[in-house]
Amino acid sequence: MTSERIAPLRFESGKLGPAMQKIYEQFGGDWKETPPSKVSQSKGSRSYSGAYGDLSEVKAEVRTLLKADFKDLKEKQLKDLLADKIWLAQKDLLDKAEAVAQALGDGQFDDYDEFEGVFEEALKKLATKKRRALKLETKEKKQLLSSVSGTNPEAEPVIKKVLTGVVSKNKGGSPNAHAGSMYGAFEYKGQVVTFQTDGSLRDSEDVPLTAETVSSLWNAVLSPDNILSIIGRFIHLEIKEIEDWKGLKSKKEALIFPRYHQLLARTNIRSIVCARGKTRV
Repeated sequence: MTSERIAPLRFESGKLGPAMQKIYEQFGGDWKETPPSKVSQSKGSRSYSGAYGDLSEVKAEVRTLLKADFKDLKEKQLKDLLADKIWLAQKDLLDKAEAVAQALGDGQFDDYDEFEGVFEEALKKLATKKRRALKLETKEKKQLLSSVSGTNPEAEPVIKKVLTGVVSKNKGGSPNAHAGSMYGAFEYKGQVVTFQTDGSLRDSEDVPLTAETVSSLWNAVLSPDNILSIIGRFIHLEIKEIEDWKGLKSKKEALIFPRYHQLLARTNIRSIVCARGKTRV
């Protein structure tokens, strides 16, 4: 949890984040960074007595800036940015993150599950030390962890859930994709678990057109025999009857083509069944 990782917590992580950063760069230089000892308690949340987030004297200039550089912002969003509430909330989160960072240090964790345990333990210790709860709301915790986390291909996989009532056959440390008959379950370190998926990964990729890929595409899909088979066995005409707001009915047609992996699986199954004596699939 380095200062560079924590710094963006001063701003919202969503659509207002870039606008907040721009405002802070131009108008936040004179804001008071209220020290933790002067933070007051109000209804369970912390508020600042200084001028942090106060844009009352430069509202016109801020509006001009936002209208020029962030034209897609709505009026409500402009009002949120001009009020100090959102600024104080993010500053509060930044202070909490700095307190946790002091407790954890700036070392790197390559096991997210281990880090999460150490992180929660740090929150408890800080609460005991200060005799009050250093509470993170769900949204705050999500933004904080997202800010200090990154992708490392060499890191340990992140466990989503440990499946109880399932006996692990593999006592080693490497994931085994054949953990029982449950889809998505893996044997890992003596347990059967499911892993968190990486949302940044896609189920498709751009494949460069080379002589080899063109040849493979032709042989697997575009040869005359395969084209006739696809037209006769795979392409499906879907007809839907729709009704508009006036009650008028019409038909909508759509041609459904199989994905390549579906075509390949169906072709392989057909070949196996035919080889065993069945003549029609």
